[in-house]
Amino acid sequence: MLSRSSFIVSVLFLCGSLSATNLVYAAEPQYVTLPDQYIITFRDGMTRQQVLTLTRQMTTQHGLRLRHTFKNTIKGFSAAFPPGVAESLRSHPDVIAVEQNGYWYIEGSRSVIQTVDAPTNLLVTAVGDTQLDVTWTDNATTDQGSIVERSTTGIGGTYTQVALMIGANITSYSDTDVVVGQEYCYQVRVGEGPGVLGPFSDPACGSIVDDPPTDPPVAPTGLTATTIDDQRIDLDWVDESDDETGFRIERSTGAGGAFAEIDLTGTNVSNYSDTALDADTEYCYRVAAYNDIGDSAFTADVCATTDSEPPATAPLGAPTGMSATAIGETQIDVTWTDNATEEAGFDIQRSTTGIDGTYTSLGVIAANSTSYSDTTVVADTEYCYRIRAGRGAGDLGEFSASVCATPGTPDPSDPPAAPDGLATTVVSFSRIDIDWNDNSDNEDGFEIERATGAGGAFAQIDVVGSGVTTYQDSTLVAETEYCYRVRAYNSVGDSDYTAEVCATTPEEPVTGECTDPGNHDDLSETWGITQIKADLNTTWQAAQSAGCELTPWFFGLDTGVDSDHDDLNVAEIMGHLAADPGHSGEDGHGHGTHTAGTAAAIDGNDGVTGVAPGASVYGFKVCDDAGSCAIDDIVSGVDEVTARRNANPDQPMVVNMSLGGGANEANDTAVRRAVNAGVTVALSAGNGSLGACLFPADSQNNSPARTGDDLINAQDGSDGDTARINGIITTTSTDTTDSDVNCNFGNPVTVAAPGDNIWSTWLDNGHAFSSGTSMASPHAAGAAILYLHNNPDAAPVDVEQAIVNELDPWTTDETPNADGRLDAETL
Repeated sequence: MLSRSSFIVSVLFLCGSLSATNLVYAAEPQYVTLPDQYIITFRDGMTRQQVLTLTRQMTTQHGLRLRHTFKNTIKGFSAAFPPGVAESLRSHPDVIAVEQNGYWYIEGSRSVIQTVDAPTNLLVTAVGDTQLDVTWTDNATTDQGSIVERSTTGIGGTYTQVALMIGANITSYSDTDVVVGQEYCYQVRVGEGPGVLGPFSDPACGSIVDDPPTDPPVAPTGLTATTIDDQRIDLDWVDESDDETGFRIERSTGAGGAFAEIDLTGTNVSNYSDTALDADTEYCYRVAAYNDIGDSAFTADVCATTDSEPPATAPLGAPTGMSATAIGETQIDVTWTDNATEEAGFDIQRSTTGIDGTYTSLGVIAANSTSYSDTTVVADTEYCYRIRAGRGAGDLGEFSASVCATPGTPDPSDPPAAPDGLATTVVSFSRIDIDWNDNSDNEDGFEIERATGAGGAFAQIDVVGSGVTTYQDSTLVAETEYCYRVRAYNSVGDSDYTAEVCATTPEEPVTGECTDPGNHDDLSETWGITQIKADLNTTWQAAQSAGCELTPWFFGLDTGVDSDHDDLNVAEIMGHLAADPGHSGEDGHGHGTHTAGTAAAIDGNDGVTGVAPGASVYGFKVCDDAGSCAIDDIVSGVDEVTARRNANPDQPMVVNMSLGGGANEANDTAVRRAVNAGVTVALSAGNGSLGACLFPADSQNNSPARTGDDLINAQDGSDGDTARINGIITTTSTDTTDSDVNCNFGNPVTVAAPGDNIWSTWLDNGHAFSSGTSMASPHAAGAAILYLHNNPDAAPVDVEQAIVNELDPWTTDETPNADGRLDAETL
């Protein structure tokens, strides 16, 4: 029995933290001065030395607060302390030492250390298929109850209380909240009074094992088929069996057609979505359950017809013929030619920092508009404008060329001064870039003329606006000399021409039919090739062995490419760094060379081969040598690919972007422009174990990875819909066991591919291992090249659908963040 001035403190150690609970006074406490701190060292009943630190806290409600420093884990401890603890604690047989800091004055003379022994011999036994019995030995002498806790995540998992049983000498518990096949682990502790709880027993585990079936399962019933759209029908049925392994789904084309199996589902599944169907076509279905003994009877047949294919959306052509005219000092009129159809309106943007400055939107104007008057201008300030058509968020056309005007500028009295310094840069077999010096401050624009060969007749090919000093001529013929001249003009007249300059386009890369001579090299180093079965693809075999060039072009938007690497067929490199405009596009980091090799390396007897061996590589440097990528540089690189596709609409092109960062609409929009132009895009999901596009949207959204979900209703990606086929292949990463490797997830993810310890090309004609979704994405890009080589007219959505149709289903319990692994065997 405690004295009237004594108190009880119970200390309970849970999941690595200590909490003081059940502070109960036997009578109104006497307010005394306790030590600032004293430490009690004791044995916990299992001969382990423990340390408990007590700290003073004087309030009107609580006389003591506890904190701890345990040398070993302690499950539970209860102590009763009247005033005057030091002398009596020192004399207690279980107390080893008492230390105190500071001065203190209290009265009293006795203390009790109580311990409660843990239960032992814990045993878990299955009783039928609905109950587990737990038994133990009660080692407590004055116990008043028992607590049972359970874990469903293994013996070392998280335990939660499932039973509190009041009474002495309890030694069993029956758990009826169990399911077949689930392991359950238990631990038990007893109590000897309010707050006096002993340590837990050692845990023990058990499970109920399902008996194997002796008969085939009962047939499902109630099969229904619901048309969702032009490519999808959903099935639902009633599961009437409790011993099926799964369900067998068969389909026929049209009533009376021959049925064939299309898929197997797992146990207890009662619905299925059949996708990638033909539009306006009747399909019939039947379903049977199966197990190791055999199959049930099929359901009755049901049929449904897919919707008609929706009409194609007309392209949103960029406005042309842009003109900006100052009207006095307070107005600028902008006019253009509308080249879009079915647009919802035009987004007009303005820059006050020059033609290449930062543009902000002035608002959306009506569809079919061809003019706009800006009355928010001031005199003697240059304003530049650009316009694009749109149908809503995410469906925007390309911008027009920019034009500029300055209010209050008087009409010119003389023709402009002639430009000079005209220079050419050969970019590819179909493109030459020119630039010049603008020596005038009163031109309305520049006229660009071209001749085929020195001495040929010049003809105007384009007109650009005031202040423009560059031009891309991208509709050229290979191995042809072109000559250029430029002059400025205004309302008074034309300047003189620049001096003529000439340049010759190079030979066009050769492509041809591939035939397989066999004798493929050892692939032991490039495990990803065999994991996705690329080595079983006949086109891969031909390209790998014969060295024939594949038709599609591979564009790597990355840190550049080692242009002299023996294992890469580098067609061109180009720098897109605004901070380093003179950079050639050579890789100074290694990342870009590595991803290019994974997609397109030719086996150089170093164990490296790509998924599309020998494909023409175009290395666009949008990230610097430290691996940092600016949004404007990324957009510039993507738009360059889009321009090339527009100039060569029959040339298949695949872009790989093993990069990403926070959500950015400009980045996403550039990717969509490329896809709309016919470029297939492969994106890495990212390595942060975050959501590429979550619902609701938050800071974890990633660009450009989130563009894989084109059902986004808002720019922040907050619709929460799943992805659909849109020509953007977003790739997550797996290792040799098909387990995730710290990769992002979410609706946009299309496919999983090898990304752990990938052996590929590196700087200085070398090779290296690297890991991440950056290494997974070029596997998908290479697979797209294989498909496009044999299907050169396929649109990006067709390429992605073909890849999705061939995904390898998962065989691991740790299902990665995708519907399946890339399978390139039959692409």
